[in-house]
Amino acid sequence: MTSKFCAILQPQRLEDFVGNRRIFDPLTGTIAQIYSSTRQAGQVIKLPSLILRGPSGTGKTSLGQIYAPLYDRSYVLHRFGPNDYVSHTMNAALSKIDSPLNSQLVRKHCLLFDEAHRISKQLQDKIMALIDNPNVTVIFCTTVGLKCLSEGLLSRCLEVHFDILSPQDILELCVRALNTSTSLDRTLPPDECVSKEAVVQLAIQANGDARKALLWLEQAIVDGKITSASVNAILCNTGNTAGIESALISGLIKAIRASDPQGAIFYVAMLIKHATDPLYIARRLIVSASEDIGLANPQALSLAVSCHTAASIIGLPECQYALAETAIYLARSPKSNAAATALQRAQEAAESHSIEECLPPPDYRHGHGGPTYVYPHQCGGYVVDDTLPEALRGSTFYAELDVHQPV
Repeated sequence: MTSKFCAILQPQRLEDFVGNRRIFDPLTGTIAQIYSSTRQAGQVIKLPSLILRGPSGTGKTSLGQIYAPLYDRSYVLHRFGPNDYVSHTMNAALSKIDSPLNSQLVRKHCLLFDEAHRISKQLQDKIMALIDNPNVTVIFCTTVGLKCLSEGLLSRCLEVHFDILSPQDILELCVRALNTSTSLDRTLPPDECVSKEAVVQLAIQANGDARKALLWLEQAIVDGKITSASVNAILCNTGNTAGIESALISGLIKAIRASDPQGAIFYVAMLIKHATDPLYIARRLIVSASEDIGLANPQALSLAVSCHTAASIIGLPECQYALAETAIYLARSPKSNAAATALQRAQEAAESHSIEECLPPPDYRHGHGGPTYVYPHQCGGYVVDDTLPEALRGSTFYAELDVHQPV
């Protein structure tokens, strides 16, 4: 749901943003510096591509929408989101932008990708083919780490990290929104029309998310007024959302780990009732498959990944069946954390030794192998050899486990 206040306050200039002044200051901010350094001898050249990373509701997408047009009005903005990433029309849209005809018309394009962490590696390869085009600027917006993007894309983009907004920043936005509101009864005395204490409370409870705060603010206007009662009603209905979702996800994972299909399917049902993003549920199932089922049933990971794909393609309500099937399958699967335990032991060993001590033996450091390297395929496909570094010879990280088979 989008607030009318969000649309009204949609920034059109750098000065319109709140918070993150190091980014938005019209003279010394990051974006102003990019604009300045990109102009050479009075000429407008290609605008650098960006990765905008930070918490939700801090202005990433809003900046992405005006970044290129504010610099050069000839840019055409193309905005894409998670639904586009699984659409068959996506390839056609990218191909049209990169067409020879488009190059002849010298059109400049800005491609804005919301929730970039959901872009598949295959689609990232197609974007790679576009990003070096002199008429194309690409912007990725994400709330997660940079590992979601390929090294090729990372090396071609400037990263801009957004900090969470302070309660004062949120309060400033709320005041701007209220000054534009046509829903307030302006005939009432100011203190009766808007409770300052209630708006401050709302700004604090928004936890730095401007979009959430503006939506709550709009919903809190009842009979032309904002009161403590109307704000508390909003906060009571939404304030513990994250805590409930976290508790339900924890219950789902622990039910699967305990081989309890009844608990697993119940918590899936509760998560769906709670309007949890089905892709988030699917991602947690992938983690469960790799961490708790592991080598006892490697097929579980394939099924969980397929569940995520299904949820991406068909969405709710139909994808709930894929979630249910996968949760029950994982609960009924044999369990092994041998791979997770082995990784933890290996990481601990790596942390306790220097880089030099952790390098492979000399004969294992190059693709062709050293003079004493034995090629297994010349020895029946198997050789007895310790490939660990000298300092770690004889270490045991992975150990076979006796696997319990659920009834």
